[in-house]
Amino acid sequence: MKRNQYPFFLMILLLCFLSACSLNNIDELFALPYTSEANQHLQDQIAIEKGEAESISPLRGENTKTIQLVDLDADGTQEVVAFFRDNELDKPLRVVVFKQDEEGVYQLHTSIEGSGTDILSIEYTDVVEDETLELLISFQVSSTMQSLTVYGLHEEKTVELMQSAYTNYLSLDLTQNEKKDIVLFKIDGANPTSNRVELFVGGEGGMQVHSTAPISVGAKAVQQLEQISLPDDVNALIVTYEYEENEQISDLFTMQESGIQNISLNEITRQSDETIRRYAGVNFMDMNDDGVLEIPVTKSLSGDNKTVGAENFWRLNWTQFDAQGTANIVASTYHNISDKWYIELPGRWDEYLRLDRLRNTDVGERGIVFSYWSDEEEDPVPFLVIYRITATPEEAEEIVRDRIVLHQEEDTIYCAEVFDNIRNFGIDEDSLRARFHAM
Repeated sequence: MKRNQYPFFLMILLLCFLSACSLNNIDELFALPYTSEANQHLQDQIAIEKGEAESISPLRGENTKTIQLVDLDADGTQEVVAFFRDNELDKPLRVVVFKQDEEGVYQLHTSIEGSGTDILSIEYTDVVEDETLELLISFQVSSTMQSLTVYGLHEEKTVELMQSAYTNYLSLDLTQNEKKDIVLFKIDGANPTSNRVELFVGGEGGMQVHSTAPISVGAKAVQQLEQISLPDDVNALIVTYEYEENEQISDLFTMQESGIQNISLNEITRQSDETIRRYAGVNFMDMNDDGVLEIPVTKSLSGDNKTVGAENFWRLNWTQFDAQGTANIVASTYHNISDKWYIELPGRWDEYLRLDRLRNTDVGERGIVFSYWSDEEEDPVPFLVIYRITATPEEAEEIVRDRIVLHQEEDTIYCAEVFDNIRNFGIDEDSLRARFHAM
């Protein structure tokens, strides 16, 4: 039997992966109809390797099936990857790869053993210059420790290219050499000054630590990792962490001549001060449509050092960094997450804007009052109210009355009540509509 004459079983597997009959366990694989001697041979091979173990699947990431198909060596045929756990063994975790021989029959190619309780994730990507995909396998070693190991599969043997404990990791082309690098995050709450990222870069000899960079002091658990582009198409990694209570902080890492660098870090405070913010429920956005994501940094709209009751409101200053780490505010907004709208704020509203929630509104009506407040000894002067009304079209028509309709959906209307003094604040009806956005 020739190598390329064995597509049927793989076709069944692929169809199952792409439909409701995804192969979530080995028993489902065994239940597939026998179609050939090679098919039976593969099932026998998997059963032998499984033994008394249980079939498991990676817990995270894009590859979470119990059986996975991937062309690791770019030869046009797919290898079969399976995952097992046998808690009776010293190394209970196994990743097993089956590969077709010259006759098109699947044979055991390699069995990778690991210590720990679970396989957290597996990633297939090119990290060294050999035109094959390496296996990036993350093991849950204990409740407080996880380890990443990178394996290269060769005809003769499986080679361990790197292994390291980590808190989080991401594979990306930070060095812009058309293959993936690995960035490991190491965060130790007991010794925050040692928190760092390590950049691993692959070559013919495997993977080595290329360079390291500090993480902001006070950063806790990683909440988000995202690759972005800065001006001039510079690749960057933006990382957001838990900080103080209800606060976040982000670091921006780029590749410099000296290696990976935290370009947002203040060398004196050892923190990325200009990214510290309250948690506002808003993700990075490209607010000025220039292809670069901005960070929403919060500033109180309830008045500094003023008694405003239980509810606080926040201006979001959308901050963009260039490749040298210089921060620039490109837009400011108020986001009302619960009512699903936001408004772009004119720059001249920066100093004296005060927001309050409108009380005693009609049923199905919620409003935010925009006021001018220059003196804490005087009452705020309202100039705008934005409402979200939930009602039938007939009910809404009565409620809206002479307000300005900003946006309308099937059962929701956003409208504004403007006061005679609104032009004093550099806005009219047309610009108000342009600045308002429903989410």
